[in-house]
Amino acid sequence: MRNPPHPGRYIEEERAYLDISVQELANALGGPTIEITQLIEERISLTPDMARRLANVIGSIPEMWMRLNHSHRSKRKSEARCRQRHSIPYRHSIPRFDTGFICTIMEASTWLSMP
Repeated sequence: MRNPPHPGRYIEEERAYLDISVQELANALGGPTIEITQLIEERISLTPDMARRLANVIGSIPEMWMRLNHSHRSKRKSEARCRQRHSIPYRHSIPRFDTGFICTIMEASTWLSMP
């Protein structure tokens, strides 16, 4: 999958399908409303405990929720590494030699080519 969605997107879809409020979902999950809101808004990651509670309430297995979370986080980390790698200025990414070193190489090659 190119851009794995955050588990919060699926939680929101299930909440809408069940036609319940975030408060009602939080009560069913036995967690604070703010945690459910932050999950739905994709501001926090899913915990194993929340994955178990979601599996019990929505009807899936905890491993599925954790795989969704892992896929999303892995993609985000990969994108962050790529951004970091490409943000390094080009002049710092290649080794630089001072002119003395280059002149020494040129002198050595001239010296080696002499009969």
